[in-house]
Amino acid sequence: MIQATGDIGIQWLTDLYSGMVNEGCISEDWKSSVVLPVHKSKGHPMEYGSYRGTKLLEHAMKVAERLFEHRIRQQLEIDDMQFGYIKGKSTINAIFVVRQMQEKFTVKSKKLYIRFVDL
Repeated sequence: MIQATGDIGIQWLTDLYSGMVNEGCISEDWKSSVVLPVHKSKGHPMEYGSYRGTKLLEHAMKVAERLFEHRIRQQLEIDDMQFGYIKGKSTINAIFVVRQMQEKFTVKSKKLYIRFVDL
């Protein structure tokens, strides 16, 4: 639908997004969304962990989220040790690394101190 509007639609959305940035607020309609549970195709369907939440948003808001995320990521320096919210890296990778370190230190009978920082 957005592509079908052509240049007029792009200009309208650009004005809308610029207004949101300039005013520092988002439409009340876009502040809420519906989260649907989607089965991961593994595990028992009756178990909570077998599902992930998927957020249903307006298409224009999805575009806005991607634009805002792109702008924010351009302005941030993300450390190589960051695992969450990075494409290709998940917290599962971080848990695996910590688990390996824990096993190696246990074999050598050494103490391992791990610090988790929440910024």
